[in-house]
Amino acid sequence: MTALAIATAAPKNADRLRIVRTAEETALPFGDHAGFPLCVAEHTGGEFTLAMGEFPAASGTSPHIHHREDEYFYVLEGTFTAYVGGQAHVLTPGTFALLPKDVPHCFRNTGGTHGRMLIGFTPSGFEKMFAAMAEATAHVPVGTRQADMLPILAEVTDKFGVTMLPPSEGDLAAGTLHPDTRPEDLARVRVLKTGEGRRTISLDHGITRKAVSADTNGELAWMVCDAMPGAGTPPHIHHREDEQFFVLSGSLVAWVDGAGEITLNAGDYVLLPRGVAHRWTAVGPGETTFLVLTNPGGFEEMFDAIAEATSDPKLPMPVVFDLVTKAAARFGVEILPPPGAPALQGGAA
Repeated sequence: MTALAIATAAPKNADRLRIVRTAEETALPFGDHAGFPLCVAEHTGGEFTLAMGEFPAASGTSPHIHHREDEYFYVLEGTFTAYVGGQAHVLTPGTFALLPKDVPHCFRNTGGTHGRMLIGFTPSGFEKMFAAMAEATAHVPVGTRQADMLPILAEVTDKFGVTMLPPSEGDLAAGTLHPDTRPEDLARVRVLKTGEGRRTISLDHGITRKAVSADTNGELAWMVCDAMPGAGTPPHIHHREDEQFFVLSGSLVAWVDGAGEITLNAGDYVLLPRGVAHRWTAVGPGETTFLVLTNPGGFEEMFDAIAEATSDPKLPMPVVFDLVTKAAARFGVEILPPPGAPALQGGAA
């Protein structure tokens, strides 16, 4: 494959490009579970944090309330139960959950085997609490449950806008009942299983929405993209949002201005900052699926605009390209000329 052929000036925000090969990362222990960050405040301008959590069987969190940030789960492996506002939700691989701020919740790995999930927060900042908690509990043996560390944790969590609730070992769902919980906050809870969510075919790939701007107060969109080998996008620049990919299955090749060609396999993560030209192509084998996260939200509406503009299958490609360019421009996305200009800056990554 050849490098993406576009002509740009020095890429804006190119220093924020971030690639994480999760298979090569070492999870840092915290109590009875562990994890590591994919992006934090310094990478996203304080808009979004994403981490990988590793959870042995029966591990999890005690009931608590975030007063500053919404929390997002996407289960990769294992079975979890999330207890939210007095309700229990079983989370299997491929399940997405949005837990709004001010809604009491906790979760537990209830599948009997090791579990992994992606955990996100909008806005950023909550990740700083983990460093403070790790320091405060440095003397506590690895594997200790959160419920057994509550007196220590409460001193730290209060400083970060998190209220730890009394443990309720016999009934975790009851432990997430709180008299101050507002119905309008509970109404924002979203739990979607694999395949659930509104799906749009945009040119040669599918987009399934898990959370959109209206669900997240404009802070984030969380989608799943499915694409067969050869599907992909033309070179383009997002001027309003950062874009992030996490590959669930298959592989894709991205070309990024200033970095060149990047191959992303299952478990790989990339942060593509706004202002940096890029494109991607699915290479399989078979169907490639990956998460597409944008902060802030709003970009997800572009897929409907493109699908509507290009609904006539008889349109010639030059007309399709022109229609896509005009539709994308309405959402702050600049479609760049097709290959033929000087190659990208940078080499392979």
